[in-house]
Amino acid sequence: MVFSFSRAGGRDAQLWTQRLMKDDPHLANYTVIFLESVPGLFRPIAVSGIKDGMPPVLQDRTILLYRNEDLWRQRLQVTNERNACVMLLGSAGQVQWVTSGPFGRCTLCGIPQIHPSLELRVSRSPRGLRD
Repeated sequence: MVFSFSRAGGRDAQLWTQRLMKDDPHLANYTVIFLESVPGLFRPIAVSGIKDGMPPVLQDRTILLYRNEDLWRQRLQVTNERNACVMLLGSAGQVQWVTSGPFGRCTLCGIPQIHPSLELRVSRSPRGLRD
């Protein structure tokens, strides 16, 4: 799952999503976009812009959330909304790996042990890494 909390975070999320899909096209990949801070009057415009900038295959794998944004920021320990937050889940839904940071500075940090087909590199130490 790739979480986005802002427009800049959305660009970062798109880079993560494209890379995850490239490394493993069979990986169930979902993007969660938070729109709670977008005023209600402008939400249809924001959603339209998001859809226009997204390939149709990804539109079916996108979740738009309009509430509990702060709760999710806290749960994911997001410190910079300009960066996406990436969470890898195991087959039973357990959290395997979580990171938030800019895609461009990524170096490998534990993903191959969790999901061998992924060759991503992540610069920050993983939070929530579990066996």
